[in-house]
Formats: sequence, structure tokens, C-alpha cells
Amino acid sequence: MALDNIEESLKVIVVGDGSVGKTSMLRRFCKGEFSDSYKKTIGAEFMEKDVFIPATASTVKLALWDTAGQEIFNSLTASYYRGSGACVLAYSSIDRDSFFNVRGWKSKVEAQCGPIAMVLCQTKCDLLAQATVTEAEAHGLATELQLPLFRTSTKDNFNVTQLFEFLAQRACTPAQPVPTASTANAPSTASPATTHTGNQAFGGSAAPSQTAAPPASKDDEKRDALRVKMEPKPKEKKPKKSGGCAVV
Repeated sequence: MALDNIEESLKVIVVGDGSVGKTSMLRRFCKGEFSDSYKKTIGAEFMEKDVFIPATASTVKLALWDTAGQEIFNSLTASYYRGSGACVLAYSSIDRDSFFNVRGWKSKVEAQCGPIAMVLCQTKCDLLAQATVTEAEAHGLATELQLPLFRTSTKDNFNVTQLFEFLAQRACTPAQPVPTASTANAPSTASPATTHTGNQAFGGSAAPSQTAAPPASKDDEKRDALRVKMEPKPKEKKPKKSGGCAVV
């Protein structure tokens, strides 16, 4: 998707089960607000925010749609998916069912929108002590779906802005394969999916990267061969005769 000026907008939908924190995450991102109280979304809510895309040196207006997660609204919310250019698939750290339902949400979005830019989002990471989804399971799902994984905390304002900036850039620049595993600001080789956990606040420590020595070039090989030819050969010692025997 190419965006030429600020007037163009990117429609982003946030989907997932009810009460995983979709509305709170959007309000934190767009308005800088957070509330512990839960209010069920009926149908969909709409918000906007401008995001700068470094790769294209341009600004895009995100049209953010917060959709209801309850089944009774499925027929209603499906109509809001059409025309979307990006999607956040959200599940809660403390709601195991919401984790298993991610595949279904992805299928519903693709049925309406086809293949679009997506990220997998684990919400409520400030409650990891109560988590019902393991880190290995989260990595496994991200790998299966071939999606970048963001761990976020709306309450602590952790990784929320980074998620939407990443998604906007992914949707507005040429498609690229999901890179090998990395943690934001700390590369790692733990998993084939990309995991963004900010400054390691909610993730394990990353293993230091190791760089292999570059292979020798043809010029290097020629220089080595010439060096061998130019090196003087050691002088051979002539045997001294003593009686009828040679002594070295």
C-alpha cells in the first residue's frame, strides 16, 4: 500500500474476544487515557491518530476501528472489516480462551479483507504473574500464523505506540517476509517469529549475536600464494664426514 500525502488514511481494525482490552489499548494510543473499568463495546468504535512512517518519510492517518468481541455482534462487526488495510489480533494474558480463538478471528478478517498486514498482540502483560498462556505457546502461535508478536500493557503504557507504528509501516511499505526472532532493542535467535517486548520488561534476556568471519576473497588467496613463493627456502645443512659415516 502506498501513501502519498497526509490526507490519505489507513483503516486499522482491532479484533479479538470481548474484555481482552481492545478499547483500552486504542484509548491509550489515541488519547493517552486509561481506565480500569470495563464497558462492553457494541458494534464498533472509531478513533484517529497520525503516525510518521520513517521508511517513506511520510505521515499517515490511522483510522482505528475497535470492534465488539462477543459472538452476538459477529454479523454486525463483519461489515466494519471491509476496506481495512491492517489488523491487530488481540488476546489476553489471563484469558486462555481468547488465545485459542485468535485463529478464528484471523480467518474472519481474511474472509472479508483478504491478506492484509497483521500483528499478534498479547495484552495485559502487567498481569503475567496470573498468565494462563505460556511464552512458548505465544511464540508457537506467532510462528504458526507467521505474524510478529507484540506483548503490551495498556495500564503501564508499554509497547502500545510501538505496535501501531510498526503495523502502519508494515502496511504502507512493500511486503517483506517475517524476520527471524528478535526482541525490540535486543536481537535474539530464540524463535522463527518476531517478538517485540520493548526493553526486555516482559521477555527473557536475549542471547548475544555472533558474527561469523567473512570468507576469504580471491584477492586474499592470490596474495597468500605470492607470499609463499617469495619466502626464502631454509638452507640445507651439508653432512659432515667423520670416518666412513655421515654426521648431521
